[in-house]
Amino acid sequence: MRDKMWRHLDLRLAPVLARIVEQGDAEGVFSVSSPGSTARVMVALLHGLNDTAVRLFLERDEGGASLADAEGLAAAYTDALERIVGTPPGTLHLVDRDVLKEWYA
Repeated sequence: MRDKMWRHLDLRLAPVLARIVEQGDAEGVFSVSSPGSTARVMVALLHGLNDTAVRLFLERDEGGASLADAEGLAAAYTDALERIVGTPPGTLHLVDRDVLKEWYA
C-alpha cells in the first residue's frame, strides 16, 4: 500500500515540482539543466527524507534517536536539495524546527 501511495504521489508531485523548478530557473533563483529530471531527483530525496525521518521518530521511543539527530537529518537533506537546484545555503526550508521539537518533546 505504501509503495502504491508513493508511486501515485510521484506521478502528481514531479510535474508540479518541475514547473516550480522551471520557473525558478527562468527567474534566476535556481540553476538547473533539466527541470524535469531535477524534479524527479527532488522527489527521490523527499522519499529518502520521509523514510529516514519515520525511522528516527520510531527509534525516539526506544531512546535511539534524538531531536539533534532529526535536525541533522533535516539539515543534510535541505543542503542536498539546495545544491541540486543551485540556491545559496539557507534558502530552502524543508522542516519546521518547532514541529520537530514538539515531536521529540
